[in-house]
Amino acid sequence: YDKNYSAFHLFRLYVEAGFLNLFFPGFVAGDLSRIARSSSNGKGSIEAAFSVFLERFSGLVFVCLYVGCIASFGGYRSLGPVWHNVIFLTAIMVLLLILLLANIHLANALTRFMPSIMADPLAETARKIQNAIMVLKSRPVKLLQILTLSALFFLMLTCAAYFVSRSVNFQIPFKILILYVPLTALISSLPISIAGIGVRENINVVFYSTLGFIPHEIIAFGLATSALGLLINFSGGILILFNSLLGLATIKKGKI
Repeated sequence: YDKNYSAFHLFRLYVEAGFLNLFFPGFVAGDLSRIARSSSNGKGSIEAAFSVFLERFSGLVFVCLYVGCIASFGGYRSLGPVWHNVIFLTAIMVLLLILLLANIHLANALTRFMPSIMADPLAETARKIQNAIMVLKSRPVKLLQILTLSALFFLMLTCAAYFVSRSVNFQIPFKILILYVPLTALISSLPISIAGIGVRENINVVFYSTLGFIPHEIIAFGLATSALGLLINFSGGILILFNSLLGLATIKKGKI
């Protein structure tokens, strides 16, 4: 980010962004909000945008490599050859994307064929992104910490799914959830639904029914998982309302 924020402030921005994502497909609205509100000028900056992108990208990298490794060792074969191959190819594409970002300075070569009005901003953006990437390369421990936190996030997501499954009497083993929850989270995060609602339930039915689980129990599990996510996202709306009321009270007190 442009400035140093406390962990609580960043957590608040994240939760509030989750509330904004309830009104638009995917995570675009929440991410734009975090970029603007974490920039020193309040309008957005390359540094703030890159930090938000890195947070999203690190999670994507981890989950794609995770499910890709499982697929390469024969996992997900119960889903059929189509799903298995798509999952494996997705992991390969993410690896190629990583290589592309690591060599983003090559984007400068493309600017030679563009008008200066387009080439100059693109070259400057590529330079800032390259500088950010060089910072990460010079601090491998920090990069390892980011990936470790991504792994912990998906582990906690799996634990939450386990307790949710028990709350609706869906007796699915933890060892199955730890294989499929990250994959389900990856697919439901695509910008084709609001907070993954609808996509998550259908994907769960497709995946878990191949393992012999009953569809109506799977749907109950998916709906309970979505309800938990909505509850967390709505808490961001409560924070926004509280901060707005607090701001109005401060303004009125200043006028008095």
